[in-house]
Parts: sequence; C-alpha cells; structure tokens
Amino acid sequence: MRLLILFAVLSFQLLALPVCYSQTNRESEMGLSYMLTLGGIEEGLGLTEEQSDGLYGLWMNIETELKFEFEKYQAAFSENLSADAREDLKLQLELAINTIRDKEYTLLSDRLSESQMARLKQIRIQYLKRTNQGIEALEFELKLTADQIAQIEKIRASLQKELNQVQIDAREQKMSQLEIARETEALQDRAQQDVLAILTADQRRQIAELEGEKFEFHTAANKAEREAAAEAAKKAAESAAGEKDKADGSGD
Repeated sequence: MRLLILFAVLSFQLLALPVCYSQTNRESEMGLSYMLTLGGIEEGLGLTEEQSDGLYGLWMNIETELKFEFEKYQAAFSENLSADAREDLKLQLELAINTIRDKEYTLLSDRLSESQMARLKQIRIQYLKRTNQGIEALEFELKLTADQIAQIEKIRASLQKELNQVQIDAREQKMSQLEIARETEALQDRAQQDVLAILTADQRRQIAELEGEKFEFHTAANKAEREAAAEAAKKAAESAAGEKDKADGSGD
C-alpha cells in the first residue's frame, strides 16, 4: 500500500516535467520495475514490506536514469543534423536504454526470488497486452513482422486519439472518475482485440503461455467488484467461524 501511495504522489508531480518525459514515461511503462507500481502487485508477488520499500527506490532510480537519457537526446537533437548524425544519436539512446534495462534486471533479480521474477515477467506481458503500451516490445519472442508492427502502431495511435477525446468529453460533460475509467477500459479492451486479430494463432498461443495466470489489475472501474468480493469473503469467513464455534460448543 505504501508503494502505491508514493507512486500516486509522484504521478502528480510528473505533470510539471518537460514534454520529452512522455517518451520516458512510455519507455518506463514497458519495463519490469514499473510493474511494481501497479495496484495489487504486492499481493500478486507475495512481497514483504522490506521488499516493497527497497523496490520502490529501485524503480525511482531507473525512472530518473531514463529521464536523463531522453533529455540528453532531446538537447542534442536538431533538424540541422545530417541523417547519419540523427541515426547515430538514436542508436546512442537505444544503447543507453538497453544498458539501463540490463541494470534494472540485475537489481530486481538480486531482490526477488526466481518465482517472483517469473511472475513479474508474466504480469508485464499482461500489462503490455492490456494497455497496448508496446506489444511490439515482444517482437523477438513473437517474431512479429514489419507489417504487424506497423498495424499495431496504427491501432495504438488511433487508441490515443480516442483516449484524448475521452478526456475532452469528460471535461465538457463533467463525467465522473468511474465513468472515465470505464470508457477508457472499454477502448483499451477493443484495441487489445484489434491487436490480437493481427497476430497469428501461434503468436496468440505464445502470448497466452508468456502471460501465465491472469493478474487482477486494480482499476477504478473494477473497484466496486473487488470491494464486493472482499466483503463476500469476509462474510464467508465470519460464517465459517460461527459454524465452528457452534460445533465446538455442541461438542462440550
């Protein structure tokens, strides 16, 4: 819970960062350590309180390093640069990101058990598929074609326009946070189905194997369902305890 609260505070602070941070944020959301900011992740991985505290700091450091590299890239980029110079700059950025990703993986591996790492990877796959943040990040695993990647990018661009429209409608129609969340999830679900339709049957099977058991993402849209399920579980436990007390009493 502490991890989630700190992340919520940080998310608000990020609004004041430079435009290039949107690139950083998308890259961050494709990383393993970002998954540690998701609601329900502590239970999903079985994290101890000590792990939660240390892993938040790890994510913050990775986030800071990514931001630095993107800002350095933006400062060096110019339309006056030759095509070769721009390509070289892009390769330098990709190399820096890969180095940060390698460091991230090593640090996480030192702090999590093998089973926790395996589950974290599965949750990341589910997140990428669910939010359409970058299923093409699985290009190597799925052997995506150039045409598939182009189609996925087109779907994501269309999704982003629709999500932007939701924010406009929300302001004009004074939509509640729950209404916004439901509309957003509906658009994401449709885009996800569009992406899956582009993949071959074998690629869809590979994704199913990679994502493992379904992770229940905590969202505003399913908050009521989660609270109802928790209340039902509580009542069931209380009922079971009552029956046990009765049985114990009759035994006396």
